[in-house]
Amino acid sequence: MGLKSEGTAIPHFTIGVVDNDAFALAAMGNYLSRALADSTDLDWLTTSATTAIHRCLTEPCPDMLLVDMSMSEMSGIEVIRTIRERDSRIMLLAVTSFPLDEYAQSAADAGAQAIAAKGDVRQLTATILGVQRRQPYRYASIDFPLAQDAFARLAHHRQHDGIDSLTPRERTIVELSADGNTSVNIARQLGLSPATVGTYIQRACRKCGVKNRVQLIALLVKRRNTR
Repeated sequence: MGLKSEGTAIPHFTIGVVDNDAFALAAMGNYLSRALADSTDLDWLTTSATTAIHRCLTEPCPDMLLVDMSMSEMSGIEVIRTIRERDSRIMLLAVTSFPLDEYAQSAADAGAQAIAAKGDVRQLTATILGVQRRQPYRYASIDFPLAQDAFARLAHHRQHDGIDSLTPRERTIVELSADGNTSVNIARQLGLSPATVGTYIQRACRKCGVKNRVQLIALLVKRRNTR
C-alpha cells in the first residue's frame, strides 16, 4: 500500500486543509507545520466545505487540499468531486479517521490522488510527500489517478448516462451504495436517516432512467469499468 520513493526533489508546495472538527483541524495544522516546514507552506485551514471549494477554485489556490471524508455540511467525496470536475491542477488528498476501506474507492472515483489515515502521522506525511512528487498511489487493489487524468475522465463521462445529472449528495450516496454499503451504513457516514438515503436513491433512479437500486449500481459500475 502507498507510494514508492523515486528520490525526486520535492518542490515547494502550499496546502489547504478542510475538516469540520475544529480540534482535529488545529491538531493537523500544528503537526503539518512542523513536519513539512522545509518543503511546504500551510496556506489555510477551514471547517467549511463551501469555503474550501471557493478557495480552491479561485486564484491563488493551494497546490494540495487535504479533505476530511466525514463532514456535516457536505461529504468529503462531494468536495473532491466538485473541485475535480472544475480543476485539473490541484492535488486532492482524502483523509479520514475511519478505516480507509470505507472511502478509498469512492475517493479515487471522485478524483482524489490518495487517501491517508488522520491518526497515522507517519503515513500521512509520507503520502503528502509522495503526492507532491506525483508518484502513483495504490491502496489495496485501488489505483488512484493523477489529477489531470481524473479531470479528463470526469469530463469525458459527464454527458452520457445520467450519472452526472445527479446532485453531489445523490452521487455520493450512489457511489457508496456501489461500494457495498447498506442504507444504514451510508446514513451513519453522512449523518442522515436511512429513510432519507432511500429518498435520494429513488431520485437518482428517476434521473438515470432505471427502475431500482440494483440497476442504478450496475450503471455506475459500468462507468467505473470504462475508466
